[in-house]
Amino acid sequence: MKRSLNLLAVTGVLAILGSHILMQASHAAEDGESGASQTRTFTTRSIQGTWGWSASYGVVVPPAVPEPLPVVGMGTVVFDGQGGCTVTSTLNQNGTVIGPVTSDSCTYTVNPDGTGSSMTQFSDPQFPPSSSVAFVIVDHGREIRFITTDFVVGGFIAKRQ
Repeated sequence: MKRSLNLLAVTGVLAILGSHILMQASHAAEDGESGASQTRTFTTRSIQGTWGWSASYGVVVPPAVPEPLPVVGMGTVVFDGQGGCTVTSTLNQNGTVIGPVTSDSCTYTVNPDGTGSSMTQFSDPQFPPSSSVAFVIVDHGREIRFITTDFVVGGFIAKRQ
């Protein structure tokens, strides 16, 4: 009798666990997260919209400045879905707050694998005249991770607003 109850209890627990696993797999498949390899093709439209970004730490390096300077920043970037963008930035460079400043021009490209690049131009004399970055789209298109590719050693993350 005792052995039958234990077997019945184990069977019940396994049934509950099995149904939970099936529910999780079902939700993952609905969200496009199945275990099977899926190929997603990215385009400029993949990141269309407004994104909030922040950089927790970077260093502006020579020749942009005579000596390396710490910098942090935050702002927004609006991607138009066709390769054009607008960046608004506020920086704290070595204790001096600069901005907010909005870009004069901005272009971007997105590769089919979700990597890309962007070039931004500023006319404000407090900002460098141009800035270039490389990026990758992650978290099912909800986040973009950037690294700077010019005079700043650093990176930043943008999240869809």
